[in-house]
Amino acid sequence: LDADAAVLDFGAEDAILAALGRHAKKRTRILISKGELIGPGSSSLFNSGFVIVRRHPWTSQLIRRWAAELETGSENDQEVLERLYRADVLDLQRHLAILPQGLFYSDIGDPIAGPPQGSHLGPLRGLPNAVRG
Repeated sequence: LDADAAVLDFGAEDAILAALGRHAKKRTRILISKGELIGPGSSSLFNSGFVIVRRHPWTSQLIRRWAAELETGSENDQEVLERLYRADVLDLQRHLAILPQGLFYSDIGDPIAGPPQGSHLGPLRGLPNAVRG
């Protein structure tokens, strides 16, 4: 979860459990927010600012691979993960579910893009201190 993320939805329904029920399959090990055309860098498939990871030996193997490639290359975390996903390293496409944009992370151009029940988390970057506080 990004350091500048804020919980917007304090409703009665557990938004994460609901998302798991709607978007995850038995084989899903990672849930990640869709993030078209967001920076930094060249990655635009998803936003690694919101990731839910299932504890599993496969996930540990992927995270070790992801971290190793981050240490040795010049790409950022999203770029590396997107490259691994597109190459289907470790059968990643089968184990990763991309959540609809805005479900857990608001649209980049409008940090508070909808009511809390529609966008459960939002980024605080770029918002005035009066809003952030």
